[in-house]
Amino acid sequence: MSENFLLNMNKEVKLQSIWWRDIVKIGGEESGGWFKSNVCNVLGNGNTILFWQERWAGNDSFMNLFPQLYVKSMHPNSVIAECGLWNEVEWNWRLLWNGDLAQDDIEAAAELECLLSDISPNKDRTDYRKWITNNLGMFSVNSAYCFLQNCYSPLTINSNVVDALQDLWANDVPSKVSIFGWRLLLARLPTRKALERKRIISNPRELCCAFCFREEEDIDHLFFNCSISIQVWKKVYEWLDMNFITFEEVWKHFTTFGDLVKSKSLAKARHVIWLATTWSIWRTRNNIMFRGDVFNLALLVDQIIFISWVWFVGRIELNPSFVFSDWCNDPLACILSI
Repeated sequence: MSENFLLNMNKEVKLQSIWWRDIVKIGGEESGGWFKSNVCNVLGNGNTILFWQERWAGNDSFMNLFPQLYVKSMHPNSVIAECGLWNEVEWNWRLLWNGDLAQDDIEAAAELECLLSDISPNKDRTDYRKWITNNLGMFSVNSAYCFLQNCYSPLTINSNVVDALQDLWANDVPSKVSIFGWRLLLARLPTRKALERKRIISNPRELCCAFCFREEEDIDHLFFNCSISIQVWKKVYEWLDMNFITFEEVWKHFTTFGDLVKSKSLAKARHVIWLATTWSIWRTRNNIMFRGDVFNLALLVDQIIFISWVWFVGRIELNPSFVFSDWCNDPLACILSI
């Protein structure tokens, strides 16, 4: 990553994405956060680094090291280049105070001057930020991931969910659908209830399900327990010529549905219909919320049948001896025939 990337990370919070704000909050703002603690400023001409508020000469900011001087500084928000003057080729520090300093403050100011005595800006070099977790000093997603992995305990995941995730990745579907299924199994989709936990939604009236408008919209309700979603699953099971079954846990629903196709050699297609159904439910929910669409059960089921057919025929290497009408009549027979 370039130095400009690191500079951009230091912009006002309001300019950062919600995703990035969540990432940098890991570890707690009260402890400085993991990101800020791993970025140091390298002094150049001093035009972009705040003298008091940023770390640039040691492991802490002068604001924290000398709080009594910081509150008495005439220019607490100055960059380094504004805290001194060039005398031809020599730099002289010039810190200004609001009023006279008490004896303790004078001693602290002398200590600060001692720290600054061997430091001066460089006219010919710009300031930059350095990522200190690797030798190159350049930020990378991999280095950040490794740092967080070493510092914080990993999320404990139910072993049944882990098994379901392994089965998920075996299915040959578009990558965006695999990611969707991964987030669904881990309960990490941005339902209205999830947005409330992130404090993006604060009005309780906005938590209702986009389908039934009766219950709060979490993953279990939206995909499996809502009266509208149940209608969808009943139609899918009817299409499969199977008895409708309900499950409270997502992984169990996923696993049981996959057991309809027991052969390990058919792993690429085992959950195609399940993924097509959940993916279509999610898309329909979003279209209702953001486009003003009206729920249409027959249209949604037709989409599930068509999408699953496209994924099945288009992504799995085979020369099918059946046509779309065969898929509409008996999809399990089509899967078992490959």
